[in-house]
Amino acid sequence: MKITEFLSKGFFTDGSDLSRKQRVLVYSLICVPYIVFSFAAYAFTNDPFALKIMIILLICISPLIISFVFADKLNEKYGRFSEIRFGYTYQRGIHSVSYAYLTFMGMILFITSVLNKLLLGSLLSFSFAIPFISAFFRTDVFNDSSCYLDDEIVLGYQPTCHTFSILAGLLGFYNTYALLNVNYDCAILLFVITVLFQIIFVIPNWANKIVPFEIRKKEGFILYNVLTGAVYLLILYCIIGNTMFPPIHINLTPEGIIRKIITYGIGIILLILIIRQGKNMGKKEK
Repeated sequence: MKITEFLSKGFFTDGSDLSRKQRVLVYSLICVPYIVFSFAAYAFTNDPFALKIMIILLICISPLIISFVFADKLNEKYGRFSEIRFGYTYQRGIHSVSYAYLTFMGMILFITSVLNKLLLGSLLSFSFAIPFISAFFRTDVFNDSSCYLDDEIVLGYQPTCHTFSILAGLLGFYNTYALLNVNYDCAILLFVITVLFQIIFVIPNWANKIVPFEIRKKEGFILYNVLTGAVYLLILYCIIGNTMFPPIHINLTPEGIIRKIITYGIGIILLILIIRQGKNMGKKEK
């Protein structure tokens, strides 16, 4: 294999066309010079800072290295190219991306710790936790099999919903951090609501049993994520306050929490029952 072809397949693809030894060599071309440079910097300065940075960064990118080196195993388990669309299968793509989530979490924690903002970094890195769990463990939902609706090929449970979950997390947890010293109760409430909406984004298969439209279709997928995002932003603005909405005051005493659980719980249950009844009526009419 020519050097240019080897580098092209190593650095611009998932490495599946290379042998495992060649994939190890690709990352060695990146990591080994960096390790040598770090030890050289330590030798000249006698400062262990360069070695600490090296170890932390290698730990951060180790999930990507594992995904790249064992690409053949992932292809064997999840398939590589889709039979119904251009590109990778949903399950292969989403499982590979899940490794990047771990890398992002590590990098955020590392950078914010250097900036002495570890609490902020912990909140921001947590934005990737729920999407990672869903992407890594729920390939039984986000796969090409979800694209078959009777005899019709549809969009399926699109893995990009994890992106919306991450964006909601970053926005919500950043504002949670900003609220901590201003209104602790509102900060806790915003944290809980953000986690709930992150989960809602990544459970389209459960939501599909409730909503009166088909989420696996393109129009339903767009509508579901737009509505979920709009409701989340509305609640976010009500909590943090802006020119349109005044900030709300939350009572998080035990009595206040119980009242809210009963009130909102009954409301949510009634709403779900009404929507399901409407969906069932629509099926009967067909």
